[in-house]
Amino acid sequence: MGWSGSWSGYWSGGAPPSASFAIARVRAVGARAVRVTFTRDPLFLSPIGRYDAGNLARWELRLQDTGRSVPMLGVRQVVGDPLSVELLLSEPFGTSSLIVYELEANQIKSATGLMLVDPLIVEFFGMPGVREVIERPRPL
Repeated sequence: MGWSGSWSGYWSGGAPPSASFAIARVRAVGARAVRVTFTRDPLFLSPIGRYDAGNLARWELRLQDTGRSVPMLGVRQVVGDPLSVELLLSEPFGTSSLIVYELEANQIKSATGLMLVDPLIVEFFGMPGVREVIERPRPL
């Protein structure tokens, strides 16, 4: 099973079961910020917590085409949205709407102790306001 884009859906049939803890959506929300929305509240207590979504070591962002890692400065909670966190980048996204990024999350738990389930790598476009679901070209 896999994910495509920032939309929350398994290729083989809909969202993950409600009892699981998964990434529901990933999207660029500014020149230097990525918003990650989960299906349940993530653990967010300590920037050095072993399974904490606030721990920068739990995340990796890279360019899909080259695999180059994109440096991040930190993680913050989204005010008014307990399901979401924002990753703050040390460099702005590229200026092309065709640039695809991969975000990998690992060893993150929900606030109630559920371990994050696949997919752990999600693709998204790096420009705010660009379509959120990565669409594959249709043959002519």
